[in-house]
Amino acid sequence: MAKEFKVEAQGLDKNPLRANGDYGVVEFGEMNAEELLGLLQEVLTIEEPDYSSGDDLCQPNVLIDNPGKGLTPENLSFSLGDGELFLYDTINDISFTVSPFEAVSLASGHKTSKEMLEEKGESEPAEPVVEQAAPQPPPQHRPMAPTKAGPLKTFAKVVGAFILTIGICMFLGGVKGAGFLVCIIGAVPIWWGMKGGTKPMSEEDKAGGDAMIREMKNEMKREEWEDQQEEADSGDDGGGDFE
Repeated sequence: MAKEFKVEAQGLDKNPLRANGDYGVVEFGEMNAEELLGLLQEVLTIEEPDYSSGDDLCQPNVLIDNPGKGLTPENLSFSLGDGELFLYDTINDISFTVSPFEAVSLASGHKTSKEMLEEKGESEPAEPVVEQAAPQPPPQHRPMAPTKAGPLKTFAKVVGAFILTIGICMFLGGVKGAGFLVCIIGAVPIWWGMKGGTKPMSEEDKAGGDAMIREMKNEMKREEWEDQQEEADSGDDGGGDFE
């Protein structure tokens, strides 16, 4: 069988075969496919260096040159790591795990690293992914703060309070009907002014005010009717005593 491969190694002693962590290149000479397969199978059995020691140790690397196929160690570098062989094809920027048989197939030129990578169903190293900002949630509509009362409403509350005060005084002074009417009139602008905001009085506000005024008028009529009844009763009593 023709010796088509020129084999070198780093991080390995030749006799006996073992890891030494040295970056120096060791010549393993020319090999045929069977000899190369035996070497790679034996490499898988050796104990790897203690990388946890902190020393700068070289991984066991098998470097293969196949001039007849135009393949060099840049295409065919096999490293031992965690009990597996890793192909490093630096020309095509490809790396993946291989078995000793697959390594010999690559070294013999039966398959290229890209073809074997496709057969394994693995993808080539992707371009670095540019991290994008996480999508932000849509802005939430916050409730608006209550609108402060405008000058018109402030004025309405002041006027209403003044009118209400007059009405209370009249009511306490004995003029109940008119006093009650004035109190209601004063309460309407106060009520509207305390609702806040700067919008004009709405139809609802006007309706509420009209209802209060109607209630006030009805109350005044009841007061007048009661006063008339009291006067009528007093007249009847007085007539009964006169002879």
